[in-house]
Amino acid sequence: MLDDRRISKRRNKLRNPLLYKTADRVIEIFNLISEISDDEYSKLMKFRKIRNKVVHEGISPSKEDTEVCFDYAYEIITKKLADLILMIASIFNSTLFFS
Repeated sequence: MLDDRRISKRRNKLRNPLLYKTADRVIEIFNLISEISDDEYSKLMKFRKIRNKVVHEGISPSKEDTEVCFDYAYEIITKKLADLILMIASIFNSTLFFS
């Protein structure tokens, strides 16, 4: 897959066993398998870097970074909830149809 997508810069990161199950690797893999878009990849990597500065260096994020991150999280949760509601409605409707 790395060869097919011509991934070079990110190749070593994905092959490093020390990075197993890190957010960095999960984001990389989701992008490679097209589970997230390149735009989502960029946003998540930006938020990961902000998070790392907070956790590892004790640096507080800016108000702007906090608002952008919150808005993006809200967008993701809203979309996932809407998808879940549609799935439940679909199951409910098909159950009524077959009963």
